[in-house]
Amino acid sequence: MRFFAPDSKFMTIMSRIGDLMVLNLLYLLTCVPIITIGAATTALYSVCFKFDTDQYRGLIRDYFSAFGSNFKQATILWLIILLCGVCSIFNILFFISLPGWISFLFVVFCILLAIVLLVFSYAFPLQSRFENKVGTTLKNALI
Repeated sequence: MRFFAPDSKFMTIMSRIGDLMVLNLLYLLTCVPIITIGAATTALYSVCFKFDTDQYRGLIRDYFSAFGSNFKQATILWLIILLCGVCSIFNILFFISLPGWISFLFVVFCILLAIVLLVFSYAFPLQSRFENKVGTTLKNALI
């Protein structure tokens, strides 16, 4: 029964799946207050980057360490991205409510919303991996 041995490939994979389930649960719990989504996303990426390295000390310890150390910058980054996204969505909804809603500004705000979503998907991995100012992180994510 080498299949169920603690150091078998199967048990290693099952252990990693269990770690990812716990990590996702931690992420969901720390995202409950909307304001902490940025710090939670940064901590999620930080722990995922530390898997299989010598820096990995433990799932919960690494998660909350990254959550606390990146809280200020990640929250500022999140609020900027959230503000841009909400403004774009409100403008899109405004132009849809107008008669003849296909206009130049509607297309501009749709493109802006797409850019905000792309920046959101790349800014937090950058924040978790590198020590930069918020403006530099946004600029690098945009590039």
